Amino acid sequence: MTLPSRAALGTMHGKEVAVAPPLAALGITLIRPEIDTDRFGTFTAETLRSGTMADAARAKAKAAIAVTGLSVGIASEGAYGPHPSIPFLPLGREVLLWHEAETGREIIELALDDRPTYDHAEVANLAEAEALLAHVAFPATALIVAPSADARPITASARTLGEELDEIRGEADGRVI
Repeated sequence: MTLPSRAALGTMHGKEVAVAPPLAALGITLIRPEIDTDRFGTFTAETLRSGTMADAARAKAKAAIAVTGLSVGIASEGAYGPHPSIPFLPLGREVLLWHEAETGREIIELALDDRPTYDHAEVANLAEAEALLAHVAFPATALIVAPSADARPITASARTLGEELDEIRGEADGRVI
């Protein structure tokens, strides 16, 4: 297989920061088109996936190929949740998919993180929120913020919380998750 000089990256959440450097070392430049990859599903379930994580990554890669006209598309899909064998432990999963449009060949890599920065807390005041932010190394780690455990998230990447917390306070009597 001959490596392309350019490949399309299907992302709208900054994955090029992690994916571009190793590919650049191979002589591959990533092109990131403006596409809505959230339409294929979000790990926060704001938009449900229609299949597996690999299916979602494949759809993103193919969408990037369609927009750029390049022959190779790359995309990823992640998920966090309970470990399938030890449900009281968290597990992070990340699928990275390379798709060749002309041949249909794919390379799929699955990374598992058994120590993800993953936590859940219900906070009732600013002091509790600040303790959670320190615990998860915010803002290096993004947060998902919702007015309650049953509600849809207000934002999937709350790196600054002022407006999000104000919006949530209005919906949840001052309690946030």
